[in-house]
Amino acid sequence: MKGKWGYGDWLRECFCILCLLWSLYPLLFIGELPEGASVPKHYNFRGEVDSWGSIRWLYLPPILSFVLYIVLSVLERMPKILNYPVKVTENNREMLYMMAVKMLRAEKVLCMFTMGLVNHVSYSAATGSGGSCGWMIGVSVCAIIAPALYYTFKMITNGKRYE
Repeated sequence: MKGKWGYGDWLRECFCILCLLWSLYPLLFIGELPEGASVPKHYNFRGEVDSWGSIRWLYLPPILSFVLYIVLSVLERMPKILNYPVKVTENNREMLYMMAVKMLRAEKVLCMFTMGLVNHVSYSAATGSGGSCGWMIGVSVCAIIAPALYYTFKMITNGKRYE
C-alpha cells in the first residue's frame, strides 16, 4: 500500500497545512479583541449562534486541527487497522485499503478546511465584523460526512464482487 506521492498528494497536504495555519491565524490577533469579548461556542441549524464563551474558545479549533491532522495522517499509512463494512479477503484487500486511504485523505482535507472556517467565523463574530456565516460551518460539517458515506457504499458494493 506504500507508494510514491504524486503532485496531487503534495498539493493536498499543502492545502491541509494551509488550512491548519488558517485556524491559527485568529490567534495572532487575539489581543485586538475588546475587553470581555465573547466568541461563539455553538451554532444552531440555521447558522445562528446559540451559545457564547470566552476568547479561550479560539484555541480549540487549532488544537483539534493539529490532533486530527496527525491522527488522519497516521491512519492513512496503516489502513489494515481500520474497520471495514465487508470481510477483508485476499481478493479484496488492496481495493478496500485503497478506498480507505482515499476516504481518509478526503476527510483530512475537509476537516482541516472546516476547522479553519470555524475559527475564522468565530473570530469575525467576536469582533463584530462577521455577518451570519454560521450556515457555512453547517454545510462544511455535512460535507465531512459525504466521503464516509460514499466510500462505505463503494466498499460494500465492490467488496462483495471480490468475495
